[in-house]
This record gives sequence, structure tokens and C-alpha cells, in this order.
Amino acid sequence: MAREAPHRQLPWVPVTGRPGMSVRSKTILFVDDEAPQCEQMRRALKAAGYRVLIAADYGAAVAIFQVHQGVIDMLVTDLALPGKNGYKLGETLRALQPQLKVLFTSGHSGAELTRFHGINPSGDEFLAKPYKSADLVGRVRLLMERPEQRCGSASC
Repeated sequence: MAREAPHRQLPWVPVTGRPGMSVRSKTILFVDDEAPQCEQMRRALKAAGYRVLIAADYGAAVAIFQVHQGVIDMLVTDLALPGKNGYKLGETLRALQPQLKVLFTSGHSGAELTRFHGINPSGDEFLAKPYKSADLVGRVRLLMERPEQRCGSASC
């Protein structure tokens, strides 16, 4: 199987969870430029009862968010995206919807994250790559259950 170009646009994929799940129709915008990662995590989040919208880059994510503003409960984004990065994406979307919960992911080291983005790599709002789908689902649940939004940066 040929490897897909990392910058290609993935279509957004609305997915509803299974009936009887305890998640109350929460919607997640999942942004990553690696198609296999997106599909694997979409399946895991769907199985946990979440609705999932997928984007591969900053521009696609903003476009999807504008169409679905007020419906999206959480942004899960890789920090390394084509064009503008995931941290900038989080800032942009929070400016439009301040109560948006955000989970950043990255394969970069803690020192790099703190230095360039002010992200606390040991905070709940960050998940280091590679991660297992169960780790993602657990972290999403933890953040979704929080009554108030906290973020992983020193600027919040």
C-alpha cells in the first residue's frame, strides 16, 4: 500500500456513537495529518460513544469548526500540522468558542513544548505520541467531565 502524502486534506467524518453509551452526544474535532492515526482514533472515539469530525490541517479544521460551531465540544490536535501549528489552531478556535476543551498531542519532547508553546507536558491537556487508543479515550473522558476548561499553556 502506498503511503499517502502527509499534507492531503481528509474529509470530515461525522460519526455517532452506539445507542446506550453514557456519553451525551459529545462531538470531537480530531486534527492530525497522518491518515492512519486519524482513522484508528476515530474508530476508538466512536466506540466510546463520541461523534468525530476529522481534519488534516489548520485550514480544514477552521472550516469544519465554523460550519459546526457550537456543536463541537473538544478539539484534539497534533501540534505539528502542515501550515499553522496545532497550538495556533487551539488559540484560534478558543477565540471563537471560549469553553472549547482542547487536548494537544505531539511526539516532541517536554522541553520543546514548554519553550515554544508554553504547554505543560505533564498536564492533563497534553498526550505524548505515540499513544494507545485507550489512552486517548481516557484522557478525552477526563477532560470532558471537567466542569470548567483548563488549558495546557501558561497563558490561560
